[in-house]
Amino acid sequence: MALNEILIKGIEEIVQVIKTENNIKNEIIRDDVFSILQASECTVLYYPLDGEENDGCDGCHIEKPVNGRMEQFVFINTNNTRERQAFSAAHELGHIWKVDERLQAKFPQEYFDDEEAVNKFAAELLMPKKLFEEAIEIKLKLMNYSGPKMKNVEMIKLIAYLMNYFFVPYKSVVLRFNELNRLSDKYNDDILIFKDSELLKEIIKAEQYTRLGIVNKLCSMDNLNEYLIKAEKKRVFNETKINNIRKEFDIKQVEESSSDDVVFGRGI
Repeated sequence: MALNEILIKGIEEIVQVIKTENNIKNEIIRDDVFSILQASECTVLYYPLDGEENDGCDGCHIEKPVNGRMEQFVFINTNNTRERQAFSAAHELGHIWKVDERLQAKFPQEYFDDEEAVNKFAAELLMPKKLFEEAIEIKLKLMNYSGPKMKNVEMIKLIAYLMNYFFVPYKSVVLRFNELNRLSDKYNDDILIFKDSELLKEIIKAEQYTRLGIVNKLCSMDNLNEYLIKAEKKRVFNETKINNIRKEFDIKQVEESSSDDVVFGRGI
């Protein structure tokens, strides 16, 4: 069920409230979304899942009890491009900040799909409506667009520009067009077919959008080595398993080999 105008407006308002609560001053967040996710009250695991980069898992959020208190965990699939990871991070922030609960409290009589609401939140967080519209108009002017129709290659150039400007994936831009009534969703299949095309790659390369299309396959987790040391001391896992995890995440033990002392303190 598509979100109605009341709910969409509510999500836009919730985005502003959340940005104030978390002291997020950037109008356009781009890859700062990763820092915002790291700073939130959750443990983040970055890991590449092979074969999941097309229609598989982009990321997930779970909440479970740990030592008597509820803890939040987020997974980001780093087998995806960085811009797609950014949207995943924004989506999972929507779960961490309980956007669906805030929206339901704001409109108790309205019914909506939680995932759709969180996706809409991620889109508004990364591609604010007003700024997205302004960016479209700026690019159309540069393209000497007079409307009402546009060739596919020109549309893909516009999408690539917006992908780079807001650091978001191709599909998210197309869906944002739909949401803002700039493109009828009946054209989605015609446009989405170019998502992983050579034409898109050529445009990205020609325009030198160097931040796009990067797959870093990062393996990382907050304080993982600290957890492994504790697990080692408590014999939660055997030494082989712990060493395998360290190898998988490229964690090297740092030895305190230097005998030199460094003076550090107040009033030096």
